[in-house]
Amino acid sequence: MAADPVSFITYFARKGYWRHASTICLENLKTRPQDPVLSFWRALSIVKEGSVTDGIRDLDTLQQKNNRDLSLAVPIALIYAHRQCNLVDQESIDEAQALLDISEQTASERGFLIAAQASLFCTQPELAKKFSQKLIDSNSTLKNAAHVVAGWVALEASDAGVARASQHFDTVLAVPGRKELDALLGRAAVCEKLKKYSLALDSYNQGACYLY
Repeated sequence: MAADPVSFITYFARKGYWRHASTICLENLKTRPQDPVLSFWRALSIVKEGSVTDGIRDLDTLQQKNNRDLSLAVPIALIYAHRQCNLVDQESIDEAQALLDISEQTASERGFLIAAQASLFCTQPELAKKFSQKLIDSNSTLKNAAHVVAGWVALEASDAGVARASQHFDTVLAVPGRKELDALLGRAAVCEKLKKYSLALDSYNQGACYLY
């Protein structure tokens, strides 16, 4: 059974393969052309590939649609994108920051999750930690996905965060039933950090079934 395309998008994003992430967005948008989340990841991929102006235009279009699931992620991405410009538009950054502050009061649970995921790739690890922890503390229905984001935040912060990251990933993988691809990849990354390569390979092999 194939995983959610966002799992593959974030996998390639962590590797820095934004062209691959963009391709996944485009392929899935063919059958889900109105999907705002895929459109968001496509816009961020465009920014990351270096076409910053085009990415900002697409993000502005998404912002005008006032989707609660993207009310945090879009301004986060806009702040990042504007900071990549040769001529930084501070007024646009300030506007996006103001919108971000306001949206924290009205965003959906999914909005906090997408924002946490996006923050990892927009040099905002503290926001990723804050939003994922909010979902975990509130016992959200999305808490498993939030544990995955929190795991990646801890893993990428420092070597000291490996144990904490492992706890987050293991919490998700302990849930009976279908395993989360991102959690399997996270456990594999933890095992690689600890030089437990056979265990890392086992996790990768479990994740391989999501390709089909």
